[in-house]
Amino acid sequence: MQRSLTKGPITKGILLFALPLMFGNLLQQMYNIADTWVVGRFLGADALAAVGSSYTLMTFLTSILLGLCMGSGAAGKRPVCGRACSSPLCSLQAWHWH
Repeated sequence: MQRSLTKGPITKGILLFALPLMFGNLLQQMYNIADTWVVGRFLGADALAAVGSSYTLMTFLTSILLGLCMGSGAAGKRPVCGRACSSPLCSLQAWHWH
């Protein structure tokens, strides 16, 4: 099933497009809550401070890598020599030469 983000109501299209990202962020937040609870309960205040300070760095790195992956995927889908590109090899060539 294909959805067009250029036709129909824009709000519905953007929300449907963003749902997987929001779900992934929710899972990451739940992991951080569980990690904080376990570390704080069993390892003490110093370990809890380390977990709290590393969460921001991990979120930043995850966001950077996700953006790079999405950007490279978009660059790989560009047409090569003015024709449509549908095969994985063609996409790889498009990414390499642009």
